[in-house]
This record gives sequence, C-alpha cells and structure tokens, in this order.
Amino acid sequence: MTTIIKTLENAARDPWDFSDLDEPVLITRESKPDETIKQACLRCGGSGRVTFGYRNVQTGQCFQCRGTGTVTITQVKRREAARKGARTRETNLVAKRLAWKAAHPAEAAWIDACCRRERPFDFALAMSEALANYGSLTEGEDGNGGQLAAVRKCMARDVERAAQRKAEGDARATGLGEGAGKIMEALQTASGNGLKRPKLRTGEITFSLAPAHGKNGGCAYVKAGEQYLGKIEPNGTFRPVRECSDAMKAVVVEVARDPLAAAKLHGQQTGSCSCCGRELTDPNSIALGIGPICAGKFGW
Repeated sequence: MTTIIKTLENAARDPWDFSDLDEPVLITRESKPDETIKQACLRCGGSGRVTFGYRNVQTGQCFQCRGTGTVTITQVKRREAARKGARTRETNLVAKRLAWKAAHPAEAAWIDACCRRERPFDFALAMSEALANYGSLTEGEDGNGGQLAAVRKCMARDVERAAQRKAEGDARATGLGEGAGKIMEALQTASGNGLKRPKLRTGEITFSLAPAHGKNGGCAYVKAGEQYLGKIEPNGTFRPVRECSDAMKAVVVEVARDPLAAAKLHGQQTGSCSCCGRELTDPNSIALGIGPICAGKFGW
C-alpha cells in the first residue's frame, strides 16, 4: 500500500484538505472483530463433568464445553440474547398487566378514569405507573394494606361523596310543573324544525337544549347570562348547582309558571326576539315579543 505524506504547510492549513494530492484518497475504518468472552459453562457449572442417564446413571465429559468447564461467546450473541430477554420480559409484563386488570375490572376502571380527568389524581397516576412497571399492585396480608387496599379505600370515598352530592342536589331540586313541559316542548319543536341550537330568552334567564349524545341528553340547560344555573330534567325537575342562589332559583320557578308570557315580555322590553335574539322591527312582532319565523319554528 502506498503511503501518502501531506506537506506540513497543507496540514497546518487544513488537516482534511487533500486538494494537493494527485490521486484520490479513500479513508476506511477497519472493523473490529467481535469481542469474545469466556464464561463458566452453565451445563456443568464449570467442572467439565456431567451426570446423565435415568436407570443407568453415568458420569462423563460435558458435551457443551467439551470438558473445559468454560464456553466462549461473542459480544454480538450476548447483545442479541439481552435484546431477546428484554422482549420476553416486556411480553410477560403486558400479559401480567392484562391479567390483573381482568381480575380487578372496577379498580382498573377507577384508575383509568382518574388519570383521564382534566386535573388527574396524583395517587391514580402513581398506581397507573406501578401497573406499567410491575404489572400489578401490591396486596397486604389478609387484604389489609398495600396499594390495592388504598385504591379500594379511595373508591369507597368517591362513592360516599357522590351519594352526599346527590342528597344535596335532591334537597335543592324543585319541580317546575307544567311550565317545564312547555319549555322542553318549544325547544324540541324548534330543534325538529331545523334549528341546531335553539334558545329561549326570558329576561335574564336563557333555556337551551343539552346535546342529545351527552350524559344530559333530554335535559334543558338554564343560564343567567354566561353563568350556568342548572338543568331541567325530562320529568320537569329543576336541579340547580351550588352557585345558583335562592333568588335566581325563584326567578326560574317564576318564569316556568308561564314561559310564553315571559318570552313575550322579554321581546317587548328589549326589542329583540326572545328566540333568535335579533332586533324586532315589525310592530306586530314587537307587540308579540317574537318574530313570525321564530314563532312558527317554536310552535307558538
């Protein structure tokens, strides 16, 4: 092989500049052979002798290490064995995690639900991480203590709080009588006539249909401006939220006594349609408080 020596001047200028050479230079890197490692034979435990046979037990030379007590393995094989072991462990971990969730569906559902909240529960996040790393949760003796017991304790606390909230909601709830049915009927009629988001404005109170595909499908939302006051259930029960004051609750009850009259009064006082909110210009529409098109769509 021809040895090429660069000039000191060119080397000092740019050690990688080979423009002064007549022939191109091919720079190659010699590949290092796989490093070989010797380790004790697992078959004979490093003794070089093994015992074999069932009825006629004999002792002889180990066929794995050929009696040397050591075996040689390349670094490539060791890395491949390590990767294979990692894949096997991950497969076993996934199977273990799925088996645990199948055996504890309620606990697994609670952890997943808490992790999907807008503000996730830190404890649930820790339990989800434990499942991802170990495939199961720890259990104390006789079911006492451990991560699983802590999860069940939190679940019981949530059930207790939900029951308490329901009791408080039932105490605040009030029936609106026939007026609730008239409000629901008007909104549903408008929806059936092509309005995507029908609303009924009565002074400071606005009624609107809840999305049919949501958990409150069939209900009507009640707002005062942008403040959410509660919902009217299909059975005519008004369930106010905690933020709804007794005064606002009384206004909703008063409007529900005659929603059509309240809608007309809204249009007469504000000069805008109580259904679409647009300005009323026709004298008859101003007197009725509702535009003729909206009156037809709402069935009034």
